Amino acid sequence: MTAYALAVRAGERVVPPAVRAATERHLADLDRTDLIWRPEVWIGIAEWAEKHLRVLKSGEEEPFRFLEWFAFAAGAAVSWFLPSGRLRFREVSIEVARGAGKSTSLAALMCHRLASDEWRRCRIYAVAQTTRQAKQCLHAPISDMAALSDLPLRPSSTTNPEPYVRGTDQHGGELRMLPAMGGRLQGLVPSMWVLDELGETKDPDWLEAVEQSLSKDSRCQLWSITTPPPPNLAQASAPYMSRRSAWEGAIDGSRDDVLAVWYGIPEEAEIEEEEWWPAAYPAMGEIKTVEDYRRDYEAAKHRDDLGAFELRQCCRPTLRGTTWCRGEDVQACELEAPLDPFETFAGRPVYAAIDISTRLDITSCALACRVDAHVWLWWHHWIPRPERWQRSYAANLERWGRLDHCHVGGETVDYDHLVPWVRSLCERLDVREIACDVTGVLEGRQALLELSAEPGIPITAVAQDRRHMSGAVTAFRDHVTGHRIRFSPDEVFRLGMMGVNLTFDGGERPYIEKARSTSIVDPVVAAVMASKTLLTSEVAQSALEGGEMPL
Repeated sequence: MTAYALAVRAGERVVPPAVRAATERHLADLDRTDLIWRPEVWIGIAEWAEKHLRVLKSGEEEPFRFLEWFAFAAGAAVSWFLPSGRLRFREVSIEVARGAGKSTSLAALMCHRLASDEWRRCRIYAVAQTTRQAKQCLHAPISDMAALSDLPLRPSSTTNPEPYVRGTDQHGGELRMLPAMGGRLQGLVPSMWVLDELGETKDPDWLEAVEQSLSKDSRCQLWSITTPPPPNLAQASAPYMSRRSAWEGAIDGSRDDVLAVWYGIPEEAEIEEEEWWPAAYPAMGEIKTVEDYRRDYEAAKHRDDLGAFELRQCCRPTLRGTTWCRGEDVQACELEAPLDPFETFAGRPVYAAIDISTRLDITSCALACRVDAHVWLWWHHWIPRPERWQRSYAANLERWGRLDHCHVGGETVDYDHLVPWVRSLCERLDVREIACDVTGVLEGRQALLELSAEPGIPITAVAQDRRHMSGAVTAFRDHVTGHRIRFSPDEVFRLGMMGVNLTFDGGERPYIEKARSTSIVDPVVAAVMASKTLLTSEVAQSALEGGEMPL
């Protein structure tokens, strides 16, 4: 462990700032008198694993050996003690690229706790989004090791719906696989929690159950091992992100009981710069080579999936394309005073677009109207306020609270309010067309399509795929850059414009990816759709009149 930290300090290992902070803290703590460093604990575990565990490598059985990067993280986690004899680190958070050996290494550590003579009646509860995922990620490698190594472990009865592995009667060790559901975890007090890839789990109560367990038993240790979750809290788990914020204290030194070892290429690096890949994939040369990683990059580029490569293989939550429009350009397009569309747009052709959400997300309607040489924009929104999921939706509710002209529903979006609002809009303004995306929730789409049968309600269905939207995205960005957009003061839209993840397909056509954007982008998507409808209509009209209308 110390050797790895010294290699990092000497510049012999390429690591990100978070790992460098962890290694420097380890070296500095060697001089502390209020902590006890017992490296023989990890050395004993590593020697036991090499003696008792076997793995297949290129079809041949070999003794298991811990990877260098994992040996540092796990070694520090189990070898630092308080004067009371308790482990120093109650919580261990590891983030690393996929395929770096984290699940197999953790499985070997759990095999030691289940089967070695040093542990008695060790209870390990592995939690994943589903029981099946936990079984695939942790139960499977442990079962393989047990079969190859002839360990005193045996599977439970095949009739048990929750697969786990027990030690011998003498040891009484137990590993259980559980889904991340608060009701299933409540009241459990294991020796070790293992959280596997929980960055996108939305159940609000699972973390509370784990925290209660930690408070009941000071010997219990929590391990979280994952690739970084997406940055958008609409996709990432709010409970997990809340806990992750607390773990950041291990990096700045404010949390002495947490170990955070987070790999990932730094912000200033480009994902195609090979020299930075080991900062996210510390097993370079041990599992994969640079050539293997280069093939992964080229394959992701070929299938137009560099965003996923950046997240999973480079461990960088701030994905490509988040600087779609410069902040100064967006601010230059923002009006000083709120816009009243029923006054400003009166007597002018208005084009609208509705970005229909899921029942638990935001639905936005944007109005676009040509005023002089500019395209003016205004929004109305519909959001839920689910009492059942208040905690997991806290971040969304806080951001939605800054929206203007917003109708708040109950447990779900109030689509019953959407229909009369659209009908009233068409009565008060000269609405020429309302674009409605065909990928929205069925309930909302059906309500609007039924409304389109009424006279004077010009609703048309449009696709939001890249083929249909790439030209609109480019035209809208050009209008913002040329300061030909004007929009009512709107903090959410302004932040959304600067938080858009703009990705390019194989033909270099840009499109917006909501799931990988860092702000609420639904109003942006609606604005792009509405502007496209307006500009397309103007081009068509100009062609009929024999003129030209440059976009």
